Amino acid sequence: KRLTDPDHKVGKFISSFAETYPLGSQQYIKNTRAKIRAILASTADQGIRNIVIGAIGTGAFGNPQTIVAQAYKEVLFDEGFASLFDNIVFVQFGNVSPVFESALQ
Repeated sequence: KRLTDPDHKVGKFISSFAETYPLGSQQYIKNTRAKIRAILASTADQGIRNIVIGAIGTGAFGNPQTIVAQAYKEVLFDEGFASLFDNIVFVQFGNVSPVFESALQ
C-alpha cells in the first residue's frame, strides 16, 4: 500500500524544539512535554492510529536525549497517550539511541 491510497490518513505537522530557556530547565521540560502532547493529540484527533515521529530529541538537533526521552515516556505511558496508537515509530539517524530505547521499553 502507498501513503496516497484513500484508506490511509496522513497527518502533517511541524514542531520546533528550539527553546529560549536553558536546556534542562523546568520550563524547557514543561514546554517539551506540551509539544509532545500537541503532536500526539492532534494526530489522534484525526483518527490516525499509526504514527512516525521525527528525530525530535534523538540527538540530531542537540536536544538532551535523556530529558526528551523521559518526556516522551511520561506523556506516552504515564498520561496514557500510547493507548491511542497501534504503532509508534521514532525516526532516528544512525544507531538506535540507548537512551530512547531504555526509556521507552
